Amino acid sequence: MFDSVTQAGLRAQMEQHLLMVEEVLGGLDQFVQGLERRIARIEDGLGLEPDGVSTSGWVADLQRVKAELATKLSESMFTFVESWHDHRQEVRRPQA
Repeated sequence: MFDSVTQAGLRAQMEQHLLMVEEVLGGLDQFVQGLERRIARIEDGLGLEPDGVSTSGWVADLQRVKAELATKLSESMFTFVESWHDHRQEVRRPQA
C-alpha cells in the first residue's frame, strides 16, 4: 500500500512538472514566433533578400540618397573651383 501511494504521488508530481514544462515551451514558441515576425518586418524594411539587397527598402533609399549627395557635392565643388579659378585670373590681370 505504501508503494502505491508513493507511486501515485510521484505520478501526480510528474504530471504537474510536465504541464509546467509544456507551458514554458508554449510561451517560448510564442516568443520565437513573435521574433520571427519582427525579423521579417525588419528584413522587408531593409529590402533584404536571399541574394542581397533589393531595389526597395531603407538600405536602397540610403544608397540612392548617398549617390545623389555625392553627385551634388561633386558638381558644387567643381563649380566652386571653377569660379575661384576665374576670380584668380581676374585678380592677376593688370588693369590698364
